[in-house]
Amino acid sequence: MAAAWANNRRTNSIGALNELVEFHGFDSDPSKLQLVEGREYSARELSRLMDCPAYLLAIDTSGMTYANAQQARQDLLIFGARPILHAIQERLSMDDILPRGRHVAFDVENYLTDFFPDSPDAAATTAQQVGDTAL
Repeated sequence: MAAAWANNRRTNSIGALNELVEFHGFDSDPSKLQLVEGREYSARELSRLMDCPAYLLAIDTSGMTYANAQQARQDLLIFGARPILHAIQERLSMDDILPRGRHVAFDVENYLTDFFPDSPDAAATTAQQVGDTAL
């Protein structure tokens, strides 16, 4: 009888009970089950594991009050793209692709200054910080 009931639920069919079976509905709120909190906790733990700011992973950060656009772009570059860019640079700089002694490097300064032309000094400093940041 339980298998037939489960099958009817999967197919959105109407279920009928006889007088010998008693139906007890399940009225529960997801907040009472702490499903939302558990999901946010797991997401924050993954953020910590990846060493990536929570707001870059679209995790609710109620303690964060302000982040300017330039800092957000820098964080995206450091925590999101830099490991990938580093791997590409290292592979393209190997001796089987380029002559010995030549190296490939991405121009991250242009990425930061294209959107912030009013502050070239700040963007250059930011680009230097991005280049100096260890993996």
